[in-house]
Amino acid sequence: TVDIETDSVSLTSNDEESKREETDSGAKRSNFLTSRSPRKYSFSCLGLNPRDDESTDPGACIGVDFGGTLTKVVFFEDDSVSESAKELTEYVLSTTKYGRTGERDTHLQLGCPRFGGKFHFTRFESSHTEGAVKLLKSKLRHRIQILHGTGGGAHKYKSLFKRELGIDMEPHDELATVVTGIVYILLEHPDTECYT
Repeated sequence: TVDIETDSVSLTSNDEESKREETDSGAKRSNFLTSRSPRKYSFSCLGLNPRDDESTDPGACIGVDFGGTLTKVVFFEDDSVSESAKELTEYVLSTTKYGRTGERDTHLQLGCPRFGGKFHFTRFESSHTEGAVKLLKSKLRHRIQILHGTGGGAHKYKSLFKRELGIDMEPHDELATVVTGIVYILLEHPDTECYT
């Protein structure tokens, strides 16, 4: 359930069958998922707070998931682009094609009124990660210090990003990141459907 007035989401089950299930002896026991109180989520408990544009690393606007086949990149375009992120924002928005396999999915663009901006989603074949790094190196004089990533590539390509771009890769737990993203979308867009 989503409570718009309190900016919270509760994860519960309304199915009475899932609350209790029969055991072989006929005794009833509580289902693990519903035996506890529903957990409420809010923007603040997700750690999602507006950034201080002038002091924040532009890498805070980017998240990367290194998959086995595709690498997915989400970029947050701030409505009031800071000087440190201006060149990066202009490059991302200048085209929908990057290198041989990179593509920005414009139909997936997602508004973010709470933080004043939009999310853009790009992807490229993971086998072209080294080429993507070379492309970034040739196109941008970036100021990114830290890049946040999930998947095995966040570890595999850590030294490549440091050596070629001077960027520290900060790996994050993939499942926790997915759950945070789903809860965020439910909070930000409670009247829309969310598929994973």
